[in-house]
This record gives sequence, structure tokens and C-alpha cells, in this order.
Amino acid sequence: MDAGMLIPNTSPIQVDWSIFTVLLLLTFLLHLLTMNVMLGTGLIALVRHLKKDDITTDLSQNIASHLPFTIAFTINFGVAPFLFLQVLYGHLIYTSSILMAVYWLSVIGILILAYYSAYIYDFKYNELSEKRIFFIGFTVVSLLWIAFVFTNNMTLMLSPDKWSMYFEDRGGLWLNLTEKTLFPRFFHFVAASIAIGGLSIALYRQVQKIYRKNDKPEDKEVIAQWDEDIQTGLGWFVGATLIQMAIGVWYFMSLPDGVRGLFIGNNTFGTSIFVLVIPLIVIMLVCSVRNHVWMTAILMIPVSILMILMRHLVRSAYLDQYFRIQDLQVTGQYSPMVFFLIALIFGISAIAYMVRLVRLNPVQ
Repeated sequence: MDAGMLIPNTSPIQVDWSIFTVLLLLTFLLHLLTMNVMLGTGLIALVRHLKKDDITTDLSQNIASHLPFTIAFTINFGVAPFLFLQVLYGHLIYTSSILMAVYWLSVIGILILAYYSAYIYDFKYNELSEKRIFFIGFTVVSLLWIAFVFTNNMTLMLSPDKWSMYFEDRGGLWLNLTEKTLFPRFFHFVAASIAIGGLSIALYRQVQKIYRKNDKPEDKEVIAQWDEDIQTGLGWFVGATLIQMAIGVWYFMSLPDGVRGLFIGNNTFGTSIFVLVIPLIVIMLVCSVRNHVWMTAILMIPVSILMILMRHLVRSAYLDQYFRIQDLQVTGQYSPMVFFLIALIFGISAIAYMVRLVRLNPVQ
């Protein structure tokens, strides 16, 4: 069966595709960073409980107190990019979601349970004692499963040639396990989460040191502990980044030849990104080894942006034979976009205000 016959018709968009694409990539960057902090710090806390490293330091408890916030931010920052994804690729993501409907719909219930578990892990931290590991374990495993489901859906939407299996199995229980890029893509994301989770710990402690006075003996003890946490965070960052680079080679080699060629000479833009991102990663690693927390964090932003652009090029290359967003019909209705931007600015301002309130009144 011709795969093109299975692809639904596209819907017109209000403004030019380039505007929606920029908004998709920008909002996805915010979601990606918060998502990595959420999963990465959760995984680090789980490992610390397993190794009993949480006995002599409050790092795990500090992660516990912030985990519900990071989950909330991840969910909220995930709404906008998913909406823009539906605007541009709705006919594809809807179809792939139906093919794996049972798993896709289960994400909502699993996420709610993971959220509850994170709250119990936070508010009952001292009372739980050794039982903490069960709650952080449940939260982390749930988040990993959700990430795996999303990875399945994001790869399945790129493979209309596999959609004909719906006629063989209409139960909505399909996972894209035959996709060669599935597991390297998933593990690449997990490694990135651990790296950014470690960096977020180091950055958080570095910020705390700025606001902490150093004129009392107890202050010096606290700062010494924070310095240790900074080393711990950077250690996680360096180790996970090196593992991520190895997985990245696996992921890169699993791509089809035509897609891989975009980054090794067949496409000027793709090749330029690939050539630029590698030295940036090396410099970032050198900065982290030398304990330059701020420079490492600053370099993480352009590296993340370049990675997102590479991801977008891969998606476009996979779909090129079936669909190009440049071909979407434009109606020229700009008022909905204006109202959206106003609401976006208002929403970001409200979030910034709430974060400021939490920072100024942490007890409340």
C-alpha cells in the first residue's frame, strides 16, 4: 500500500509556516530544559538513595523540595510546543497517536500518579526515612516510561510507511520498536537529562552562595557543603555528557543515509550546525572540569539550540517524501496570533512573578 494514501489532508494555517516553526522551536527549548532538570535531578536523587549518599547531605532533600515545581513547569512549558506541533504536523501526530492510543492516553494517568508521588516524596521526606526510595523510584520510572512513549510517538509520526499495520492490529497497542533510532534517541535524551540535572544542581548551589553571607562559622560549613554539591553536580554533568556523546554516535549511525548526509556535507546549514556543535561541547566540558559553573551553563544554551535545530532538520528529512510544511495553505488571519502573543507575555510575566514570590518567601 502506498504510504502517501494513509496520510490525512492538512489543515490551513493562519500565518506563515516560518512563524509557527520559530515558535515551536523556541517554546520547545524551554520545555526541553525544564524537562531535563526534572528527570535528571530525579534520577540523581534516586541513585543517591540507592548508594546511601543522602545520609550526610541535604542534597536529595533539596531535590525533593523542588521536584514538584519542576514537574509543574515541565507540564506547563510543554503545552505550547505541543500545540505548535499540532498546527504544523497535526495530521501526522494525530495518526501516530491513534496507532498507539492505549499507551498515549495512559500518559495522563501515569503523570498524575507520578506527580502525587513526587509531592509525597517532598512533604513526607523526613517521615518516610528509608521508604523515600519507593516514592522517588516510582516517580522516576513513571517519567521514564512517559518519555519512552513520547519517543515512540515522535518517531512513529515520521514513518507513514508503517501505518498500514493498523489494518492488522486496531487495538491501539502499537509501539515503534522496529525503528532503529528509537532506543538511541531515547537513551540520548535520558543521558542529556542527567547531564543538565547535574548542571542545574551546581548552578543552584552557585546562586545560593551569592546570597549567603560568610561571616559566621555555620555559614562557612554550609558553603563548604554547597561546594561539595557543586562538585557532585558537575561530576554528573561531565560523566553523563561523555556517555551522551557515545550514544550520540550510535544515534547518528542509526539514521538513514540520506538523513545522516545532511550533517556531513550534503546540506550546508546542517553541516555547519554539526561542525559548530562539537567544539562547543568540548569547550563546555573543559569549563565544567575547571569548575566554571556559569560559563558551562551559558554554553549549554547555544548547544541546546543547535541540537534542537538538528532535530528539526532530521524530522524534515524523514517527512520530505510525504509532506513539507512550506506547502501548507496560509489564510492570512493574524489576529489569533496577536492574541496568543499577548497571552504568552502575560503568562510568562505571571510565572516570573510567582517564582519571585517563592524565592522571597520560601517558607510559605
